Amino acid sequence: MILPSLIMLMSSYGQIQTQFVTLSLLEKPVQFGQTLKLSCVAENKTIYDLNGVTWSRKSGDEKDVLVFDTLSKFESKYKEVHGEKELERVLKISKINASDVNANYSCEFGLHEAWLFLSLNEKDYVYHPKEDDIHVETAFNNKYSFINLNILIRKVYPVIRSCWFVLNTRNYSSDGPTKISNKGIFFELEFVEQIPLQGQGKEYIIKMICLIGNASYQIHKKHYIINSGENNEEGNNEFVDAGFIIGILTGIVTTDLARVLSNTYRLKGKPYGVNQQFPDAIEQARKSLYPIMKQKRADGCHVRLVRDILYVNGQMYTPQTVDDSNAVPAPNSPMNFATPEQRQSSKRRRTSSTPKGY
Repeated sequence: MILPSLIMLMSSYGQIQTQFVTLSLLEKPVQFGQTLKLSCVAENKTIYDLNGVTWSRKSGDEKDVLVFDTLSKFESKYKEVHGEKELERVLKISKINASDVNANYSCEFGLHEAWLFLSLNEKDYVYHPKEDDIHVETAFNNKYSFINLNILIRKVYPVIRSCWFVLNTRNYSSDGPTKISNKGIFFELEFVEQIPLQGQGKEYIIKMICLIGNASYQIHKKHYIINSGENNEEGNNEFVDAGFIIGILTGIVTTDLARVLSNTYRLKGKPYGVNQQFPDAIEQARKSLYPIMKQKRADGCHVRLVRDILYVNGQMYTPQTVDDSNAVPAPNSPMNFATPEQRQSSKRRRTSSTPKGY
């Protein structure tokens, strides 16, 4: 019998290594919900060819065989493949979750075996929150000099220690989470932040970036537009979440169209949220008048298109009136004035005559 002290050596890197077999964790850190890979390497081909490889898992006093000679009764969870090295076999554990860690795993080539304890730690395991795990609420003060952000991260691992915000190209540090709670091995965090803005009539891109484990991860990114309201009848500022509007127009998000259109004056009166302002019949009539408008402008006429009615020099366009070369302009018509300055001043002239004697 071979003495255990001669068989087993403890590695300083968390590996348990025998004289003939080495077991280690590949591709760290491992993302929860993705695939974890264990590498089992034989020292020589003689050992590698011994009756295939047996993979086992031990949690407490129970030992379960996961894969025996490439066969598994849990094929959707465990799969063995050949590794990149010549004498390497790899166990793939799909959709890694909390129950897969804090347990011993082993690989055996015949009588030669190696064990590895997968200990949950912040260096080897992470969970980056998905879109459904993040909830963001925003609010602006009256003068649009601040944006208040309330960000809830429902699931993350390890706990976030450091975050910062990027407003366009300027960085702002975060005070850290205001609330931390545990959900199993995962964490739930809440951030309440206030970021200074530069007032109305601006566009902002705001990002939230956090350090998760040893890597930076973008938690939140939004494009905001604050209009000055100069075209708004009430004179109020208007806030547009540009990312949300783009999502509406591309079919990513479904919501009440009237609510979306009320958020920005540039889309008001456009029933489809695009550049069609009138029903198809009126649109076609307008398009048929465009060549005439172009020609009349080239002739020096003042033209104006109201819905599907064209006005030329203040008169409604019809082929019988305006196109008649013998038509005589009205006494106060701009056509009676020789210069553009005289035509411009005609707008302020009285159109009614005053009886003599007054």
